[in-house]
Amino acid sequence: MNLLFVFLISLLCFVPCVVAEANPAPLSLEEVERLALLTHPQANKARLRVNLSREVKKESFSPFLPNVVFNATAVGTSDANTRIGAGSLSNPAIFERNAEGITISQVITDFGRSVNLYGAAKDLWKAETQNENATLNSLLYQADTLFFLALETDEVTHVAAQTVTNRLELLNQVSALASNKLKSDLDLSFAKIGVDEANLLFLNAKSEKDSALLRLNAFIGRPVTDTLQLNYSDVAQASISTNLTELIFIALKENPALKRLRLESESANKTSRAERALHYPTISAVASAGIIPAGDKTFREDYAAAGINLSLPLFAGGQHVARQREAKIREDIAQESLREAETNIVREVKIAWFTANSAHEKEIVTEKLLQHAGQSYNLAKTKYDVGSSSIIEFSQAQLNKTSAEINQKTAHYEYLVKRANLYYQIGVRDSSLLKN
Repeated sequence: MNLLFVFLISLLCFVPCVVAEANPAPLSLEEVERLALLTHPQANKARLRVNLSREVKKESFSPFLPNVVFNATAVGTSDANTRIGAGSLSNPAIFERNAEGITISQVITDFGRSVNLYGAAKDLWKAETQNENATLNSLLYQADTLFFLALETDEVTHVAAQTVTNRLELLNQVSALASNKLKSDLDLSFAKIGVDEANLLFLNAKSEKDSALLRLNAFIGRPVTDTLQLNYSDVAQASISTNLTELIFIALKENPALKRLRLESESANKTSRAERALHYPTISAVASAGIIPAGDKTFREDYAAAGINLSLPLFAGGQHVARQREAKIREDIAQESLREAETNIVREVKIAWFTANSAHEKEIVTEKLLQHAGQSYNLAKTKYDVGSSSIIEFSQAQLNKTSAEINQKTAHYEYLVKRANLYYQIGVRDSSLLKN
């Protein structure tokens, strides 16, 4: 059974190497981030929302430009000088004619309504741009987390595989000594238990590694069946700033989610002002000109006219008042959302900073623990080899060393994940702003 398991471990280590030769180079953290931003549906939807808001902004600018309409009219009547008897307050006379012309209309002023509506649409476009940045920031954090977890499970798997190898060597050594009556059957039994425990550890670690790689593959848009190789060399080891107040200041200034809410609040304010302008008049200029090549002799061969029109709303069934109140309520909601988000950001930055520092301290402790466990293991092995200690003591030293190695790997990548979370909460990817 032991030889079979050694063969399986060798096969598992060999097959990825063969596949990797046919695949591209191992993925770096930057490449994983690039693929996530390029392929993830959330990033694509955020870009589409920016394009959508840009078109809305263009629509809101249309009142500042003239409206030009081409008209062509052909009228035939049953009798000369036909009249409409009902349904019209204007001159009901209808004449036969064929006419073509152009009508140009331009709003001169609506006392700030169009200006505020355009400003609101422009702010919403900027807000969607910040929303895209916030979405990309979130995707980068998720990509970093999945990448670090995949690296962690990969390194833990290597530790587990090395543990299996070491305990198989011990089992072979103890078996040879036991056959010569130099070691007891108890030693042999403990050696076999150690191998079985190492095998179980390896299988669990391999399962966690496969799951982590599958999640990472799916997130960056690659087929889950692809063999994924990761690059360890580019994982930054930068420390974080000890000035929490400065980090909070940066977060309140740079976090794209807060920028989006500020712009949405400004947009709601301009929309509220635009709705108040519904009570004001609208002054427009209208000009029309054309030709009448055929028709009743009453008409001239061409025509042209221009005028100024003033439209003053007097009563709209309460619609204008309701729209004004609705816009003011939306403005108040936007302001409260901004205030709530600022409070939440301050809280989350503090939590992320404390947990990141705690994880960094934990990493330092686990490194010392690994060093001490290694020294203890070497001493226990020497004592067991010379027969001055039992296999129980040596097995415990082996277990302590393996646990310390796994804890050190886990603590290292936990710190990287916590640091990535701090970057995400602050909304800044440039780590130079966050160093001491």
